Amino acid sequence: MVKIINLKTNKVITKQPPEPLKCNVCGSDYNERVGGISGDIKYSADVTILDVAFCTICTSGVIQMLMENQNKGTV
Repeated sequence: MVKIINLKTNKVITKQPPEPLKCNVCGSDYNERVGGISGDIKYSADVTILDVAFCTICTSGVIQMLMENQNKGTV
């Protein structure tokens, strides 16, 4: 719970912090500071298809799969 105090009017507003994002693969908490990534997949500039978030472990796994897939085509 967060309390916000307006110093001019002395009003106190109580707000709940937003819920943390969950990883789309494993469901653990997403944290961008530790190495997770988030974003959205767009169809065009104004049409968002899917919001995505990946934790650190799943991010490294996705990158490893992409690198392995890229190396298959060059051999």
